[in-house]
Amino acid sequence: MRGSAAILLAMLLVVWSATFSAAKERLPPVQENGTRQLECAALYRLLVEIYPANWQTIRRESMNDRYVLLRSVGRRNLQRAGKAATDADRLMKARITQYIQLAENNEVRRLTDRLPACKELYDRALHED
Repeated sequence: MRGSAAILLAMLLVVWSATFSAAKERLPPVQENGTRQLECAALYRLLVEIYPANWQTIRRESMNDRYVLLRSVGRRNLQRAGKAATDADRLMKARITQYIQLAENNEVRRLTDRLPACKELYDRALHED
């Protein structure tokens, strides 16, 4: 019984991971007049572009948070995204802050040409709260 449950769980994890990878590709583009959810999605997209090495760490740490965020951002009516998107937004901002600090303080300095755009979006989203 335990063996079959473990196999089923592993299969579900593989399917879910593939589904999430496909969802990651469908994030909306960066928009100047976007809502907080769109800005968070833009931050998320920039984070993936800037820190590909750290992407696996983020994936392990906040898989559920990102799923909630992607699900809410993917809806056509962003106003109905609700509290779940706001919570995911806060969690993602905290993660982005950590990785921006990492970039400023460590070997990721070669990527600083993209960092100002990420910081600008981050600051704008932070001031909306």
